[in-house]
Amino acid sequence: ITHQGAYNDPFYILVKGECVGYRKSLIDGDGSTQCGRWKGFGFWNERVLVFDSPADTSVAAVGFVETHAMNGSEMRNLLRRFPSGYKRTKKLVMSRLWRMGFSPSSLVHAIRRIERAMEQEAADVQARQQRLANKKA
Repeated sequence: ITHQGAYNDPFYILVKGECVGYRKSLIDGDGSTQCGRWKGFGFWNERVLVFDSPADTSVAAVGFVETHAMNGSEMRNLLRRFPSGYKRTKKLVMSRLWRMGFSPSSLVHAIRRIERAMEQEAADVQARQQRLANKKA
């Protein structure tokens, strides 16, 4: 239904059926992990209600599903007419993005892992240089 990274995907509301959400691993780039399951009712791509951004999750149907799809820019314009609703929606989206930002497969963790690998490589180079200096002495 939705592919991670796709632009202009609408906001979806699941009415009937079952869907499964997957997110690609940003750490190693291989495979994906299940990040959500909706049965009977659910929604995804809620970030388009606040930001014009690509989909953060791939969603697949498990059998027959019925959904309502709403264009992101039109929904943003509609929500802005109701400040309290827009404020609540923005709070929901930001809290979900915050939680996702600290998930094990997030970009933050990928950067930390790269930094640790670089530190280890620098330590290995320093150890090799020390061994060479000891051999010369």
